[in-house]
Amino acid sequence: ICVTGTKGKTTTVSALTEALTHLGKDCYLCGNVGISAFFALKEIEKRKAEKRALFDYLIIELSSWQIHDAYISLQGKWPKMEMVILTNIYLDHQNTYSSLYTYTNDKLQLFTAPCNYRLVPTNQRSLFKKSLNISKLPITTFPSLFNPFKKYKTQLIPSYDALRLLKVSKAYAIHLLNNYKGTPHRCEQIALKNDIMYVNDSAATIAEAVNFSTSNIKPLSFHLICGGTDKNLPPEKMSKSLKDASSIVLLDGSFTRHKLIPLIEKLKLSYLGPYKTMRDAFMLANAFAIAKRNSTKQTQVVILSPGAASFELFTNEFARGDAFKKEVVDYISGSDDTE
Repeated sequence: ICVTGTKGKTTTVSALTEALTHLGKDCYLCGNVGISAFFALKEIEKRKAEKRALFDYLIIELSSWQIHDAYISLQGKWPKMEMVILTNIYLDHQNTYSSLYTYTNDKLQLFTAPCNYRLVPTNQRSLFKKSLNISKLPITTFPSLFNPFKKYKTQLIPSYDALRLLKVSKAYAIHLLNNYKGTPHRCEQIALKNDIMYVNDSAATIAEAVNFSTSNIKPLSFHLICGGTDKNLPPEKMSKSLKDASSIVLLDGSFTRHKLIPLIEKLKLSYLGPYKTMRDAFMLANAFAIAKRNSTKQTQVVILSPGAASFELFTNEFARGDAFKKEVVDYISGSDDTE
């Protein structure tokens, strides 16, 4: 099972791996999740030599670059697959790709592979109709009519429909996915203390991802920590999140200064920053959350969802998320939260 897309890849592969493992399947997760597929190959060769059963499912997350390189290396001759999934396509990596067309074309090369199922978003089906290589290949779209995750936990929509295609019953698929706890740095709930929830969404490195994540938080009030390094992408897709936020605290960076602040000022919204440390940003966002909780007696959310890359202040988005988690843990362990 191969999964690609701009956002949601890791959630989909990890949710599928966890669900299928609970069903008793022998699964191996690899690819763009920090586990090289060469390790899977080594394990396969070892099992063959020992005459042991191979994996039931090899579940691979693939970036556009990995698809591009694999397609060239294989000379366009993909192996037979059970399923190929596209989570979505948004503008991304425009600091590397010359256009959305070249970025999309790399993604779609994966769908030329012989496979039993091609699962793609309904609202992006037109991409397949425009591609001469895959326009006549059968595809299945999601969300399906009775997909229960259309109204909550929307990041699990493709995982549910994938499980149903694999003949998992509706009730069991819902049960398995409801027990899925998520992946680090992707809408990751760090803590809930005294009616304030802390969410690490540091892997949201494009504007659309911020909008997606905050839409899953509403109707709770949220306090947004955002901003960072420019990826040569427009900020406007963050507009709804910025308008809906109870407060906005900015991390410093080229995207923040040259694109995000002008957008916020155009929307006539208030903000604080930009700040060069996570501690400064966190403490201010948390102070806003405490004040609003005390005045409204309603649950608040402090969320790190940058909508930008991280490289000017942090090694990568994971280091940025870890810095946020450290501030949350330090605060909770050292405060009774009565101010």
